Amino acid sequence: MTRDPSPLVALSRWRAPLGERSDHYLNSLSLAGARVLYLQPQPELDAKRELAAAAGLVLSGGIDVDPHLYGQRRHPETDWHHPFRDQYEIRLLEDETCRCWASAAATSS
Repeated sequence: MTRDPSPLVALSRWRAPLGERSDHYLNSLSLAGARVLYLQPQPELDAKRELAAAAGLVLSGGIDVDPHLYGQRRHPETDWHHPFRDQYEIRLLEDETCRCWASAAATSS
């Protein structure tokens, strides 16, 4: 059996609120030649396991992030936020960042 050379890219997928169209990300990744691994939101995330085979991570954006997470107050025009989504995607991003730094350190030594 031959290994598929296309990169596997993890994509967080949410039920899209008005204005957020995650299918655009899927189509763009596919057109670029990537295979997509959908990450289903779950409270008990094992990000290391989820991202182990992925060559990259796409956080699809959408609703506003809670401004308190980056030390700011909510602006009157800030839309609602989704606390579970914020925490879920932060954990994915933190683990992916750690994985990339570990990989870079291993290849530079």
